[in-house]
Amino acid sequence: MKKRLFIAIKLNKTTLDALQSLQKKLKQALPYQGIRWVDPELFHLTLQFLGDTEMSQVPTLVANLESAAAKSESFELSIEGVGFFGSRNAVRTIWAGTKPSIQFRRLFEEVIYSTDFIQIEQPPRFSPHLTLARGSDWLGREESIKITDIIAGQKSTAIGVIRVSSFELIESTLYPTGPVYKTFKKFHLV
Repeated sequence: MKKRLFIAIKLNKTTLDALQSLQKKLKQALPYQGIRWVDPELFHLTLQFLGDTEMSQVPTLVANLESAAAKSESFELSIEGVGFFGSRNAVRTIWAGTKPSIQFRRLFEEVIYSTDFIQIEQPPRFSPHLTLARGSDWLGREESIKITDIIAGQKSTAIGVIRVSSFELIESTLYPTGPVYKTFKKFHLV
């Protein structure tokens, strides 16, 4: 049996509220049918997407992640800036970013090392972001250009600061109405 899993950091309420406010402001500025806005209840910072993972691998995964957490100290992380993935002519994702952090990079590397035994479809890449919206095939070239112009004015927007004192192994179940996330296990940093 397999479960669709990922490893992520959850946000504090103040930062979640600020992100929701930012998303609402962007929705008003970008009223396009080709944008699918992420439910704010699902905002998180992904450390690694594991995908469909054999349940027989979970005990080793949990033990390895406990070890990674024990090697990592708590730290503060600034959430700031808005950007996009894709191109100016075809926006695929609108996201909020993070200020560069050595501690966050180290935590990412510990998590990647912990999951090295699992055959993962996508190679891990350090690209910390919170997905605010996704562009669909209905999003036209002109709309994409307008999106990138508006986002350009948000590059240095300060959103909030979170205290990273834990991360979570999360199960994602996909439904026609969207994904549902359930924390499988929480790991506390030292």
